[in-house]
Amino acid sequence: MSYIRIDTEAATYLFEAETVPEALDAFAHRADYRDYAELARTLGKTVEQAEADLTIAHVTAADIVRDIAAEAMASDAVEDGAEEPFTDVFNWADWCVEGSDGDAVRELAKTHGLEPAYLIDALHKALRDRDLADINAPFGAPSVERVNQIANDIFPAVMESVRGGSELDSWTGEEAIDAYAEGSEWEEEISIPALRAAVAARLDADLARQRAEE
Repeated sequence: MSYIRIDTEAATYLFEAETVPEALDAFAHRADYRDYAELARTLGKTVEQAEADLTIAHVTAADIVRDIAAEAMASDAVEDGAEEPFTDVFNWADWCVEGSDGDAVRELAKTHGLEPAYLIDALHKALRDRDLADINAPFGAPSVERVNQIANDIFPAVMESVRGGSELDSWTGEEAIDAYAEGSEWEEEISIPALRAAVAARLDADLARQRAEE
């Protein structure tokens, strides 16, 4: 999607447009003129003279959502209502898009008559650049080393459960992980989703190794 931004002394306008003339006509339509030439004549100017009073630029969806993304990138997830650490940056970006940051983009799109989906995609992509440790820092989350230590401790038992042909998810053993976590000394210490992810990575690696040996 192509966008053009038109700045006047009073306001900024955004348009889904391929060319400047197309955007100028859309700009004129908002003021109830047939096209930009009619608006220029009303001002007693040529199209070129009237256009010279404007600041016009081609912009991308990323440009449009940049300020909203920057605010989200500097935000505190706990203060914003998150209840537990995020398992990955995609999870955090989803949470932001479904919440107030996504609402801000949707409101911006509505104000300027833009299709929100492209802007939401641009926001999601921008948010994925944030470091997961930075996102989870407000939770006082344990170190990755601690999560990996616990994952290593319970992995043999989880793997045995999976091999045992029980009703468990053969890829993650989530039910087994939850069972080990319940009542454990570290249940409140770490994020269970983070532990699931760590064990899942080990299960995937083990299954891949087994296939390679077959």
